[in-house]
This record gives sequence, structure tokens and C-alpha cells, in this order.
Amino acid sequence: NCSSVAVSVQNAIIDLTAAELQGNYAGLITLSGGVINAHSVKISGCDYGINSGGAVVINAEEAVIQNNRIVGILANSGASINAKRANINSNAVGVISSRGAVVDVSNANINLSTSQSISAQIGGTIIADATNYRKDTASDSNVDMSLSGYSTIIATNSIGGVSQKSDVPTEKGIVVKGIKSKSSGTVVIPQNTTSITVSHGLG
Repeated sequence: NCSSVAVSVQNAIIDLTAAELQGNYAGLITLSGGVINAHSVKISGCDYGINSGGAVVINAEEAVIQNNRIVGILANSGASINAKRANINSNAVGVISSRGAVVDVSNANINLSTSQSISAQIGGTIIADATNYRKDTASDSNVDMSLSGYSTIIATNSIGGVSQKSDVPTEKGIVVKGIKSKSSGTVVIPQNTTSITVSHGLG
């Protein structure tokens, strides 16, 4: 529970498995290279949950990154972050990947952000396969994500809206959604009804 940064890493190998981090500015900040194992880490109450750059490698699988004021995960300058199955919420943006960074949030839940849940900028990549990245947990929105500067968001099998037409590259980048091939829905069938429509979400 630090006044500035809980953990600051520069060219080091660190094990933060199941650590609980709080810092006024950041829970975990990387200034240059390093390898960090932060499986099941809990980070809360910071401006930035994870603020990473400088070709660092971070394993934050199953992390809980919540109640952070600006960004849950910010990845810059070639950082590589594995945050599969993480639970992330932030008062502004859930995850930002920028300047060649790659963030894998497959099977994660990224909700309740006031801005975008996921944002890829200036050549950043976000992998969000089977991820729930809805800002509002009840419905998709075109502000669930954002892209700029030829970035990539891979959101196959995911729950959440898109900021541009999927699978079509633009100057902002590309959102890869793929073809949804399986879904389901439920409906109550009244007595003596001869036809009924099931809303299933497929094209």
C-alpha cells in the first residue's frame, strides 16, 4: 500500500505470484526490460494497475486488476503481457496496447470502464479471444473498443462491440472477429402457437 509505486522493475527477474499491490500512481511499473511472473496478482486502487514498456515480458494470468483510476493495463514499446483469464476493471480504460506491444487477454473479463474496455494504438496488438470486453455488461457497443495508428485487435469468439467493420483493414487498423458459427437463445412458447422466433445472434 505505497504512496507512489508498489513495484518498479528495471532489467530484473521478479516473482510476484499472488502478490497484492496498491500504489497511488501504479501497482507495477517497468522502466526497461525484465521478466515478471505475476500469476494471480491482485492490483487495486492505482492510477495505473500495470504500466509497462521497454520489451518487458509479464505473465499476469488470472490477475485481478480492479478499481484503478486511469488504465488497468498499459503496455508500450514492445512489452509482452499475458493476462489470460484476468478480471479487469478501471475507471477509464481497461487495457491499452501501444507502440508494438502485445497484450493477450483471452478468456478475460474486462468490464465497467467509463471509456473503452480495450484500446490498441500506434501499432499495438490486443488478443481477446473468448473475452467479455463489454463496457456495459448487458449489451454490445461500438465504444467497447478503439483502434488507431494501424493497430490490431483479435476478438474471435468474444463478447463486445466493434468500433469499425470487422475483418476489414483501415488506416486505424483491423478488428478480427471471424465468423460466429455457434450461438443459442431461449424463448417461451405459448400454448397453441404455430410459429415462434428464437433470437440467437447469428447472421
